Amino acid sequence: LLSATAAEWQRLGLGSDAERQRWLGQLAALWPDVQAGDKLTFYVDKGGAGHFWWQEKPLGTLADPQFSAAFLAIWLADNSRDPALTRRLRGQP
Repeated sequence: LLSATAAEWQRLGLGSDAERQRWLGQLAALWPDVQAGDKLTFYVDKGGAGHFWWQEKPLGTLADPQFSAAFLAIWLADNSRDPALTRRLRGQP
């Protein structure tokens, strides 16, 4: 999951190299070993902080709004890897 996240940030041109490395380090410290069937949830609050849950239990928060925007862009950006999924997630036909 970490390597796929890093690859998408690079492909989308999100964040500087230093930001991406910092974010990946924070994710590595936060995320468990996610397996098929696990549920990893991400929520962004009104202040832009990103909150992660795993299997319905809180994992932690990354308070950087730029991280939250970059993480959501993997699925919601106009140039996401899966445009059909992006449209569904946005509630578009």
